[in-house]
Amino acid sequence: MKIFTILQSSFVLSAVFAAVLPDSNDSNQLELNPLEDDESSSSNDDSNDDIPTLCSKGEYVISSSAQLEQLYECDDIIGSLIISNYQQPTIDTGDIKTISGDFVVVNATNLVRVDTPKLRKVGGEFVLKELTSLTSLNLPRLTQIGSIRWNVLPILSTVSFGDNVEKISSIIISDTSLIGFAGFNVEYLDILNLNNNRFLESINLNLKGVKQQLSVSANAKNILVSFPHLEWANNVTIKDVSSINLDAIEKVNSSLEVIDNNFQAFKLPKLSSVGGTLSLIENYNLKEIEFPNVSEIGGGLKIVNNTQVGKINFFPKLNVIGGAIEFLGDFKEASFNKLKLVKGSAIINSKSDGLDCSKWIHGGSTDDSVGASIIRGGNIVCTAGSKQQTIKFDQEGEIIDEEISIIEDNDSKRKNVDYSNNGNKLSWKIDLTDFIFGLGILLLVSI
Repeated sequence: MKIFTILQSSFVLSAVFAAVLPDSNDSNQLELNPLEDDESSSSNDDSNDDIPTLCSKGEYVISSSAQLEQLYECDDIIGSLIISNYQQPTIDTGDIKTISGDFVVVNATNLVRVDTPKLRKVGGEFVLKELTSLTSLNLPRLTQIGSIRWNVLPILSTVSFGDNVEKISSIIISDTSLIGFAGFNVEYLDILNLNNNRFLESINLNLKGVKQQLSVSANAKNILVSFPHLEWANNVTIKDVSSINLDAIEKVNSSLEVIDNNFQAFKLPKLSSVGGTLSLIENYNLKEIEFPNVSEIGGGLKIVNNTQVGKINFFPKLNVIGGAIEFLGDFKEASFNKLKLVKGSAIINSKSDGLDCSKWIHGGSTDDSVGASIIRGGNIVCTAGSKQQTIKFDQEGEIIDEEISIIEDNDSKRKNVDYSNNGNKLSWKIDLTDFIFGLGILLLVSI
């Protein structure tokens, strides 16, 4: 018996991903009708020869245990089973073995327990929504599910499956008291989204691929996340995580976001490409970063406010960045040995005076020789301590305009130098305050 370990809690978790989960008013729009008795015990329809008419009505809206018990004679429900405005403390699906459509439970504030003793398959969505008294799910034979969408189950205490779930396409679980998540024997999912489960301390799945979205965020601060066999994913978001294992991942088709985590090391030894933007943002304990085989980033590259990172030098094979770059922090070095092309602009801002901005201007980030920049058709704004350089490039990487600003401590005065693209024209710009001050001195002298 596979069991999700759950921690009982009286806290109600309120944060919900509205973009993914349904609007809270949807459940109020269900039309409740009493289940009608049917004199016929079997159907003459050739497509459902052995299915009683009672069991093949397309949609069942249930509001009481008495209505539900009328379906006990059905091994198979052809349609969706929707339980809403249910007042009893337990739901028992009796002898029902399969539900071809959705299995939905909503608007049941007194519900404490759901038992599905013989249910093996839900063809559509298995939806549990806003069941604030629900403490346990007993699903001993359920192995095939179209998708799971569980949201706002704040005191759920036990979820038990029998054999491993071997067929499911999507899992979205939010606002529960789960403390562990494992036991799914599937290799591929469309969506895995586990968010705002404040007691969830471990996730361990043997997935190989995620077709649309892999997102883990806002769960327990000490959560340990492991996807040891994951080879590829479309979009990946890792947020508020204490430990992460993505050692096998080779490709991210779209974006990879690593935000506000607690781990000290983030290493993706096999990752070769990211199709969209790669973001490392506000991981305040992060010290060790390794992307040894990434050669191409299709979108932008953001490395922002990772306060323990002193050098941005962990992309030794990166050749092309398809979008803009943004580096912000207290780093002394930003070097990319193989980088040849950045198709967008660049914002590089370090508190350290030790950062050499010139390496980003002429001939690439690590080449001191004068040549075309790796930035094509955009701008570089590079700040190192009190010195800021703003450079504009054409599509060939040649300098169109350059401005150097010396930022004083009070940030009240800046002196700027402009260079044309041939470097022969030089002009000084003095701000209005300096001009007025100088003019006043001249007037006093003349008097």
